[in-house]
Amino acid sequence: MVVVEGDEEAADASMEGLLAATGYIRRELAERLHLRRPPELIFVQDRSQQYEARIDELLARTRKKVRTPRTRQT
Repeated sequence: MVVVEGDEEAADASMEGLLAATGYIRRELAERLHLRRPPELIFVQDRSQQYEARIDELLARTRKKVRTPRTRQT
C-alpha cells in the first residue's frame, strides 16, 4: 500500500514513477537481501485517509443539522 500526499495529479505521477521503477526496486531488493528470486511488487494506492476525511465531513454535517432546531410551521 502506498500513501501519497497531495492531489490526484501528484498521486498519479507518484504511482507512474513507482510502476516505472518496479524492475529497479526488485533488483535492489534481490541484491541487498541476497535473494535469488525477488518478490513480485504490486503498488496499490492507499486511499483510506481520503475516505476518513469524507466520513468526518459527513458526520460533521449530520451533527450540525441535529444541533440546529427546526421551526414549526402551522
